Amino acid sequence: MDLQWRNFPLVIAVAAAFVTASSPQSESAESIPDLSGIWEHANPGFEPLASGPTALVNRARRPNGTGDILRLAGDYNNFLYELEGMYQFGKLANMDVSAFAVASGAGYHFKGQPMNPQFWLRYDFASGDSSPNDNRYNTFNQLFPFGNYYMGWADRVGRQNIHDFNAQLNLHPMAWATFTAQYHRFYLANRRDFLYNASGNATLRDITGQSGSYVGDEIDFRFNIHVDRHQDVLVGYSKLFAGDFLKARAPGVNPSLFYVQYNIRF
Repeated sequence: MDLQWRNFPLVIAVAAAFVTASSPQSESAESIPDLSGIWEHANPGFEPLASGPTALVNRARRPNGTGDILRLAGDYNNFLYELEGMYQFGKLANMDVSAFAVASGAGYHFKGQPMNPQFWLRYDFASGDSSPNDNRYNTFNQLFPFGNYYMGWADRVGRQNIHDFNAQLNLHPMAWATFTAQYHRFYLANRRDFLYNASGNATLRDITGQSGSYVGDEIDFRFNIHVDRHQDVLVGYSKLFAGDFLKARAPGVNPSLFYVQYNIRF
């Protein structure tokens, strides 16, 4: 078998996470089951992007479910746009599943300008559940999340039960260097549901909803140096400033992360 070694990168990363000491009062997420089903992906331009079954199987149960997704993205005269809608429905144990998510954004590419800047304003939403006892399951399940790519690089927020108002700036100060800055403002979609992290795990909840919905604000900075076709060095920093919800459920916690990553491709 002829292996294509360029497809096997070796990544060496050093990271430091800083959290102000305070033991957060979190509620166990072991009782939250996962959704399994079929995920269909189509393009409004009538060209299918992907179609086929994907399943995230719960340890004890395998509920039936279906998901549909439509995505529109492109550019026009340097204006950039994206609109993506996702809907999940089916059965989860004895509950009716009805959940959805929206990803939207508009940007502009300043072609020909110094450092080739690109700027985006985005809004991302994923539904949450108002009650665990109403025989309905409305929390969107992000199925196979792409790590920390979408909701900030601190990994404290995932695409479940969330409003994310965010902005992004991309710069290329040199042909071999890329700088990215992001700002996120997070709110719970339903203040009685959990806050979910980037891997989809439920972390904190106030079942009364009295802690509010404002999770906090996050800033992210990443600088990538493309050494050559085989090597990259990435330096990044992220910090989440606690909002009312985090201050109530995890007092004194304002997590930050600094990391250096070396990537080599054979």
